[in-house]
Amino acid sequence: MNIIQQNKDAEYMRFALWWLVSIATLKKLSRIEMKKMEVKESLKSNRHIM
Repeated sequence: MNIIQQNKDAEYMRFALWWLVSIATLKKLSRIEMKKMEVKESLKSNRHIM
């Protein structure tokens, strides 16, 4: 009984860690995408100025 409970806790921990990592990765990716868009927009406006 005790060993089964520990295994369940370990699985929950693993799932929680995976969840946190995937959320952090998504946030980082979206930030990178936003940066790319900003760079594209600034390049467009710079071209218009030139």
